[in-house]
Amino acid sequence: MLVRSKTTCNATPIPQSAGPVDGSNSVLDPSRGAAQPFPDINSLNTAASGIPQVEPVIPVVESTIEQSEISSSRYSGQRPSQEGLLQQLPQLQQRLQNMKQHVQTLIPRMEKLEIQGLSEQLRERLGQLRQFLEKQREQLKSRIDLLDAESKFELQQRLQAIRREIQEFNEQFASQAPALRAIITAIMQQIKTELGNELLNLTG
Repeated sequence: MLVRSKTTCNATPIPQSAGPVDGSNSVLDPSRGAAQPFPDINSLNTAASGIPQVEPVIPVVESTIEQSEISSSRYSGQRPSQEGLLQQLPQLQQRLQNMKQHVQTLIPRMEKLEIQGLSEQLRERLGQLRQFLEKQREQLKSRIDLLDAESKFELQQRLQAIRREIQEFNEQFASQAPALRAIITAIMQQIKTELGNELLNLTG
């Protein structure tokens, strides 16, 4: 015999809000428990109509060759002074002198180098020296172009003096070429002698 059991459910009713539920624009105010209407969009447009509209302005800067050269230099857009350039000339001459001394130290070091790759290393050193001197010359020339006519005359004399020093250095280095050839020849002769002695020891 089947017995049906009856189950009862005690549901708690959901309280109705104090505001209207007719779908109109409203929002509950938690403090009052009453529905407050949303602000009208027309009133917001009317209130904002008195605010002036600000259009973005993009400044257009005209770039010229002179402005780009000055802005890329170390003078922060200002025209360099003659005194500042003249103060840098001794530094360039000192760098040139240091490079001369450095090249002079290559001669005793060549005696300790291996014969393989000796010409490549010497060619690389000379290429670095030429690049350095050419870079210094271009920098000095660009700074001369920024000066007035009175300053150009004095700096051109300094530039000619630097060119004379470079020419003297090239002549001095060229005069030492026979000594370098003699060192290389001596090293090769020593290697041949040692190889000949080793062959004699092996065959003897």
